[in-house]
Amino acid sequence: MAESWETKARQILNQTRSQIKEAASGNSDAWFKINRYVYARLLGDERKKKPKKVDLFDKQKGLCWICKERIENIKDTDTHRINEELGYDDVNNVVLVHRSCHQRIQAKQT
Repeated sequence: MAESWETKARQILNQTRSQIKEAASGNSDAWFKINRYVYARLLGDERKKKPKKVDLFDKQKGLCWICKERIENIKDTDTHRINEELGYDDVNNVVLVHRSCHQRIQAKQT
């Protein structure tokens, strides 16, 4: 029987953890920096998949998905996943919102 994707993923994760530990040579600061670097790069790979803000702006006709008010500066916006479990790569699951609207939603979820 073939290994599941989850089993393979755990093996890769365990190997990576071992390599980070070995590379840090017992130095906790080095371990933290290496771990953070690897994590950020993997997360960045996933985030590159998400739709571009300008495309979402055009699709939404320049309006915030939450408050429906005009977005004046695209730099003051965040992308929001409608369903957190689906991720950023489904264009129908990602919307553009004012940063302040996004912060209000996130505060309610905690």
